[in-house]
Formats: sequence, C-alpha cells, structure tokens
Amino acid sequence: MSRVKQAFTLIELLVTIVLFSLLLVVALYSFRYVSLNIRKINNTNPQMAMKFNFLKDVFSSAYPYIDTDVTKKVGKERYYNYFKGKKESCRFVSSASLFYNEIIIVNLFVENKKLYYSEGKIFAKDIDYKKLDDIKMTKKIKVLDNIEMLSFSYKLNDKIYQHISKKIPDRVRIDFKQKSKTYSYIFSVKSKQNIRLNTIIHDYDLVQNMGEI
Repeated sequence: MSRVKQAFTLIELLVTIVLFSLLLVVALYSFRYVSLNIRKINNTNPQMAMKFNFLKDVFSSAYPYIDTDVTKKVGKERYYNYFKGKKESCRFVSSASLFYNEIIIVNLFVENKKLYYSEGKIFAKDIDYKKLDDIKMTKKIKVLDNIEMLSFSYKLNDKIYQHISKKIPDRVRIDFKQKSKTYSYIFSVKSKQNIRLNTIIHDYDLVQNMGEI
C-alpha cells in the first residue's frame, strides 16, 4: 500500500513568504511612524507622549458650546460658538476631560516659558454657565518646559489665523522651540458646530416670528 508524501508545494511556500514579507513591511512602517511622531515633538519621555496624545483627544472632542450675545437680537448675530484662540493661548469647551467626567472648559496658555493645560467646570454649584469668560480653572498641569518660543495658529476654511473668536477652527497648530530646535504639532478639531448652531438659530428665528404674529 503506497503512502502519500505530505509536503509543502512550491506555490504554498511562495504564498507564505509573500504574506510574511507583507506583515514585516507593515510592522516596520508602523514602528517608523511612531518613532517619527515621538521625535517630532522632541519626546523621549513616555509621560510627555501621553500628554500630547491627550491634547489630541481634547481638541478632537471640542464641544460646540453655543454662547449668546445679549446685545444682539438678530438670530445669526446673537448666537456663536465659544472658542477663543490667540497666539499664546487657546480657550474652548471640550467633552474630553483629564480630571472630570463631564463637559469642561479648557485653557492652554504660555507662562514663564512653560505651556500649561488647565480645566474648569461649567456646570457646578456657584458657577454661572452663561459666563464662560469668568469661569476659573480648577485643575492645571504642565505640558512643556523650557520653551524658547511657542505660538498657536488656527486653520479655518483653508485660511490660517493667528487669532480666532466665535468660530471653531478645523485645525489647531502649535509651533514651539525647545533646546534650539523648532517643532510643529497639528491637532484636528472634529466638531459638528455648524449643524448645531444653525439649528439653534433656526429655532430662535421661528420663536421670534411666532411672537410677532
């Protein structure tokens, strides 16, 4: 009785080699991508990497908080998104919090050659949620130290701004210089603020028109 010899065919061996090569290429590319990102922010400290990854979540969770200008009575001028971006600071509302399990107001600012991240509660006892400018920051951590230069810039509709107010940008860019080296980091801001704002304006105009009837 003859026995069938079990072995790999040439085609099976070639397929195995190709699949292994593809997996190796993907693994090497992923490692290189992570290494470049860490090097990009001059970070050999895992704790620093965690802070920048958290900032990415904070910006991508920018909350379309609608503020009101009581001096205006027309719908489109009365309501606006709360976002105050300046060259050395950025203040906005986010649903990603490091310290609290709720929507918070975020303030990133430069002070004494350091970049700080701070949070404040919006909805809490003895806090007027209608006055976001007056809300005090209750938690603060240091993100960057020994900064020689740092500036924020904001991209909205393919235009770059050094200052932005009452509009949520598409991206926020941080350029900083540390140890005589310059670095850039870009954060994507994902928010459906236009849909929410237009809905509120539409409802406001509808109520106004009903009152005039």
